[in-house]
Amino acid sequence: MIASRRIRFAFLCLASIICMGAASSTEPISSMRKEIFKNPFVVIGFNRKKSEITGYISALRTAPGRTDECKFVFTAKKGTGNTSTILIKDAVKANEIIEASTATKGIIFLDSTPKKIVIDENSLPGDCGWILPFIGEPQVIENNNAFSINVDGEEIGDWQAIQVISNRRAYFHSGPNDSTAGKAFLVAGDLVYVYDENPGWYYVKYQGRKKETVGWIKKSDTIQFP
Repeated sequence: MIASRRIRFAFLCLASIICMGAASSTEPISSMRKEIFKNPFVVIGFNRKKSEITGYISALRTAPGRTDECKFVFTAKKGTGNTSTILIKDAVKANEIIEASTATKGIIFLDSTPKKIVIDENSLPGDCGWILPFIGEPQVIENNNAFSINVDGEEIGDWQAIQVISNRRAYFHSGPNDSTAGKAFLVAGDLVYVYDENPGWYYVKYQGRKKETVGWIKKSDTIQFP
């Protein structure tokens, strides 16, 4: 009798693992990013507890002696369907800060292949309307004054969200309070991966060229949406 119970318990555990694996494989969105050399470079963060999507897109247009940048962040609240409205803000710095901008709107399609966001040309921030056509298909498709951007990523991650620094200096803290500030800091335009948060604070990882830095930063030092 004891042996049969153990077999039944093991079977139930195995079944639950299989079911959990199947559920995760059918998740319409996950935290992911493209390879760093891709143009555009795209990072997505998905917080399952909050059903929130955050994203960052960086596109470049190069010419002899100059490089033009299109960088923006977006956020969305995932609903019951596979299409959500995103809010967009410019992430290009000027005078070493990222100036506050009004949020515009686009749409993220989670059930398409590839997953994509669609933004009307008039809703694109900065010089994005001039830079994105330079990239072209298949990463960027222009149709009827709207741009469709492929946001599928090659690498799946465990971060909950992404944020972009907006201030001249954002200091790392060893804890979520002002008294724990260290010497290390980030600057406007730096991209960070969020793994936890407290009121007014994010616990983040910054991937530098030579090493990673982790710690707490203030939410007020990042681009925020209403």
